[in-house]
Amino acid sequence: MYTDTEKKVGNGDVHDGDELETESTSDMAIDDDQIYSHRNASIAGMTKDLSLDIGFRYSTIVLVFFATYVSFQPIAAILIRKLRPRLFLSTISLLWGITVMGFGFVNKYKDMVGLRVVLGIFESGIYPGIAYLLSTWYTRYDVGKRFSVFYIIGCIANAFGGILAYGLMQMDGLGGKAGWRWIFIMEGLFVLAAILIWFSAYFGDRYHIRGPIIIINCLIALIGLPIMSFAKSSGVRYFGVFLLTAGSNANVPTSLTYQANNIRGQWTRAFSSALFVGFAGMGGISGGTIFRSQDKPKYVPGVSAAIA
Repeated sequence: MYTDTEKKVGNGDVHDGDELETESTSDMAIDDDQIYSHRNASIAGMTKDLSLDIGFRYSTIVLVFFATYVSFQPIAAILIRKLRPRLFLSTISLLWGITVMGFGFVNKYKDMVGLRVVLGIFESGIYPGIAYLLSTWYTRYDVGKRFSVFYIIGCIANAFGGILAYGLMQMDGLGGKAGWRWIFIMEGLFVLAAILIWFSAYFGDRYHIRGPIIIINCLIALIGLPIMSFAKSSGVRYFGVFLLTAGSNANVPTSLTYQANNIRGQWTRAFSSALFVGFAGMGGISGGTIFRSQDKPKYVPGVSAAIA
C-alpha cells in the first residue's frame, strides 16, 4: 500500500525526484564528514593548541556532541513534519555551516565544548530528515537504492576528506591561523556557498527568472571583495571572503543556465557553452597579471580591476 506521494512518483514524476536527490546529497555528506573533520583537525594541532590532551577533555567534546545529537532527534522529527522538508533541511544546513566555521576561531576548550553542543542540535535533524523524506517520496521498492546511494556518497566524502584536510593544513600560518582552523573555516564556507548556489538555482527555476538573480549574486560578490581586501579586522575580512566566494560561485551555474535558456539551436548552444567557459578561463589569465607580488599585501591594482 503506497502513500499519495508514492503513487505520484511511481507514475513518473522524475524531475522532483532528481531535485530531491540533489538537495539531499549535500546534507548526507555534511552528516558523515564532521566526525572525520575533528579527527583531522586533532592530527593537525587542535589537540595541542586547545590543550585537549589534559584529562578527559577530548573525550568530553566527543560526548557532548552525541548527547544533543541523540536527544534532539525526536524534536527534529516533529519539526520536519511541521515545516516543509526543504525549509527544514536548508535551515539546519545553514546553521551547521556557521557553527563549523566558528570552530576555526575557538581559543578555549570550554568554547569548543559549547559549539559541539550546538552542532549536535543542528546535525541531529540531517540524517533522520533525509531518511524520512526518502521514505515518503519513493515507493517501497525504490527507496532501498536511494538509501544505498546516499550512504555510498558519505563513504566517498570520508575517503577524500583526509586528502582535502591535508591540503587545507598547508594553509598553516595563513592569516595568522593554524592549519587545523582552516579545515573548519573552509568546510563551513563550502557549505554556506553551496546553500546560496542551490537557492539561486531553485528560485530561478521556480519563478522563471535568471537575470535578477545574477545581478544579486554579483552585488554580493562586489560587496565581499573590498571587505576582504581592505577591512582591518580579521573577522570582518573572513566575512568578506564568504560573500565573495558565495556570490561568485553561485553565479556559475546560474549564468550557464541563463545562456542555455536563451540560445536556440544545438550547434549554437554548444558553441556558446564553450565560449562561455572559455571567457571564464580568461579570468585566470588576467588574474596572473594584475595580482602582482610587488602589490602585496593589499593588491590594490588587482582588486580594483576585479571590481571594475
